[in-house]
Amino acid sequence: MTDRVLLTCDLFRDTITAETRLAAPPSGAIRNVLDKRANLDTARRLGIPCPAQFDLGRLEQIPEMIQEIGFPIVLKNPGPSMDGTRPRAGLDWIVVQDEAGLHRHLPAYSSPGVFPLFQQLVTGVSPNLCCFAIDGEIVAIQQWRDLRTFRGDSAFRTTTAVSPDLYRYAELMLRELRWEGLAHLEFFVRENDADVRYIETNGRPWASIEGSIAAGWDFPLWMYKFLAYGEVPQAPPSTYAIGVKSRWHYGDLRALGISLRHGRAASSRRRSRTAAIIDYLSGFSPTIHSDVFRVADPLPELAEHARGVRMALRGLARALKRALGAGSGRFR
Repeated sequence: MTDRVLLTCDLFRDTITAETRLAAPPSGAIRNVLDKRANLDTARRLGIPCPAQFDLGRLEQIPEMIQEIGFPIVLKNPGPSMDGTRPRAGLDWIVVQDEAGLHRHLPAYSSPGVFPLFQQLVTGVSPNLCCFAIDGEIVAIQQWRDLRTFRGDSAFRTTTAVSPDLYRYAELMLRELRWEGLAHLEFFVRENDADVRYIETNGRPWASIEGSIAAGWDFPLWMYKFLAYGEVPQAPPSTYAIGVKSRWHYGDLRALGISLRHGRAASSRRRSRTAAIIDYLSGFSPTIHSDVFRVADPLPELAEHARGVRMALRGLARALKRALGAGSGRFR
């Protein structure tokens, strides 16, 4: 499920709920977390630390923005506004390293008077809190930490103990929004001083939910039982099953490809290419749960890799076409 699907479900909530239950938070909560600016404003009001941000209103403010938050700058899709008037942006997020990159990307992702969300780049470990809440009160919570990511999505992760500080921030946010059901909150924690920054709340089932299930946190089953029978989840304690690892094989393979192409600069852990290969191969340990692959049903995993091969071949064909076109132009 994507954010657009979640928004569509909310727009047709009355039609859906006339026939069945909608496994989604209340409408106001959905609109808040999909509107990234509104959600970050909520977080700051609640005292939850967020990355430095600049709300660009006109191009003449660019020097002021650079002075205030500096480079690298993250350009993010601000999402649909709570009143539904903001046009769609054509990006998820990108990082620009300098003013030339900013001016190169800004026209593609802006429309008159409407700009992306601009934030200071924050780095560090990425703890994620997976929650189940009823009327804003958390009844189940699990934490995991990304070990490797591909384009911002978790490719390899491990469960950890729940941080008391992050628990408190999650509690503040979900209570404020009177949250109902599943929620996934993402943070960054700087390694040298444990400085915390809130990134976002995801109002739909998260992509790595299979890893939660493997560790004993069956959020989809709990959601079904709550909606169908009103059963409150009987979750294990937050210290349960620490150190359980799970992996998205295809995403981890793509992350390895980036490390091999770009070397140390492609990894926040600054691994060498040899170390990246060793780390990737270690992910096939039988103690590491796979998000997709099953011996009894290998086709979904194979299909995902097959789509990746087709995409790579199409990209190679486009690159060859551009190269041949450029070459023929030189000999005219």
